[in-house]
Amino acid sequence: MSNDTYDSRAKILAIGAVLCWSTVATAFKLGLEGLSPISFLFYVIISSIIFLCVFITLTDRWKGFKNIKFSDFLVAVLSGLLNPFAYYLILFEAYDRLPAQVAQTLNYTWPIVLVLMSAFINKRKVAKNVIWGLLLGFLGVMFIASRGHIFVLSFDGVGVFLAVFSSLVWATYWIISKSSKVEPVRFLFINQVVGLLATLLWITVFDIKIAIPNTQSALATIYSGWFEMGIAFVLWITALRYASKPEKISHFIFFAPFLSLFFIRFILSEPIMFSTLVGLVLIISGVLIVEYGSDVFKKIRKKLSV
Repeated sequence: MSNDTYDSRAKILAIGAVLCWSTVATAFKLGLEGLSPISFLFYVIISSIIFLCVFITLTDRWKGFKNIKFSDFLVAVLSGLLNPFAYYLILFEAYDRLPAQVAQTLNYTWPIVLVLMSAFINKRKVAKNVIWGLLLGFLGVMFIASRGHIFVLSFDGVGVFLAVFSSLVWATYWIISKSSKVEPVRFLFINQVVGLLATLLWITVFDIKIAIPNTQSALATIYSGWFEMGIAFVLWITALRYASKPEKISHFIFFAPFLSLFFIRFILSEPIMFSTLVGLVLIISGVLIVEYGSDVFKKIRKKLSV
């Protein structure tokens, strides 16, 4: 089979993953209408574990768990404390406090944070394109948080902080998880089990009562667990394996937040603010400059030097 055929399959799978991710902001908001963030997290993780159990059984992956090295298992456990537990608890609290369009857009600063953290950890000089990307991303965050009136906060301050802070937690998770040699689906399953145990401990320590979800919240938890934490992940990692190069599909991820606004508008009936669109464009522009800016700047310098 040719590379073009594999790349075509990869693109179809990547589009499927992006479609899943573009709907979850709406699902989060619907679920949180009837549940607290910790209750919603509890049910979503259970839903995700059920999906992964089914998938692992169908793909005969259970026997591979016994070959996981202790050091890799510890990495998976630590990662599970970050994602799903800390990341989604913070993110769901942000969604509970903010309009869906604001929470999901602010959360999308994580690629910039990831590059900055990687540079700091590896003691590398921060490239100029990263600095420009960071400035654009920061301007986008400020534009969204202030609804276009820079430095005048228009939304819940704690919610804005949590939405942005969640990107730091997510970036930390990716950096730690990269050191794992565990097969991705098994790694995710360990993450989810650890996340569930951490959630149960949180509920016990703070004596939180878990509410019984209504029909809407129940459907939202099932959808979020299966599509956000399960199906989208499987589609994406499979797409990466089919793609001849990661760059063949990596750009598809940038369509997710724009598609998400469509579902937020027509399912949640949440009017899309002009400031959200401008802020999202600034943030995505910042991410693109961080991701591809160095190559672009090199080509510009070459042309100017001729």
